[in-house]
Amino acid sequence: MIKVLRGAAVSLVVVLLTGSVMAGSRDSEKQLGPTGLLGEVGKNGITITNVEKGSPAEGKIAIGDSIVGVGKAKFKNDVRRQFADAIDEAETAKAGGKLTLILQGDKKVELQLKVLGSYSATAPDNCPKSDAIIRQAAEYLTQSTGKGKTQQINAAKGGLANGWLGLMATGEQKYIDIVKAELPKQEWANPKREDLLAVVRGDKDAGYVGWYWGYRLITLAEYHLLTGDKAVLPAIEAYAEALALGQDAAGLWSHRMAIWSKNNGQPHGRCIGYGQM
Repeated sequence: MIKVLRGAAVSLVVVLLTGSVMAGSRDSEKQLGPTGLLGEVGKNGITITNVEKGSPAEGKIAIGDSIVGVGKAKFKNDVRRQFADAIDEAETAKAGGKLTLILQGDKKVELQLKVLGSYSATAPDNCPKSDAIIRQAAEYLTQSTGKGKTQQINAAKGGLANGWLGLMATGEQKYIDIVKAELPKQEWANPKREDLLAVVRGDKDAGYVGWYWGYRLITLAEYHLLTGDKAVLPAIEAYAEALALGQDAAGLWSHRMAIWSKNNGQPHGRCIGYGQM
């Protein structure tokens, strides 16, 4: 059984699945669960923008197709919620993994998904389906892609480092061992202190670092607490110092830091950009 803190499994699943199988090239693209489809979700349907090779949808749905309903009914209001509910229903033993999609023109296509069963009354605690979803995501995150210098496990994709958090949160030693072998190699896990401080001062622009630095610091700290690896302590100190010096007068951040050069060369001024956090 996957070892997760009580009440934390749902959040863990979200964290794990953000290291998604296919990354959308546009913000409007959404991954459509275990179907292998990527699409743009509108008010009345989903326009397919990508189909993963080897997925349940390969050969059945093409780029450009529009999904206008699931099961026996067309979408009525919340398209994403209806699609998600249909996946949950299809994964039950009763449905046998069969997911019926309605395409534009009333054409119906049936996808075969894995049968994961139903959520227990205590889900995510003591729930085989929750465990299966978490394990499935963890297995994906530990798969390697690329060759040579470009080879990396899927947890290394993306800038927020939350796939690593998900693997550690499972409590499974085999996943933790992979994190111990791979996380210290990541470039972001070995930052140069002066480079981070240069961003805070405004000597260089690194974009929306608020999110990235925050998640990376949390990930490194959790990694150190879990493994005792002292090699990451300089990185923890560098991110913590940069984030502390990048706070605004209220102790907050936006997507960027409170850049000194934007505040008459002084620390803890106003944050530029938007999204106070």
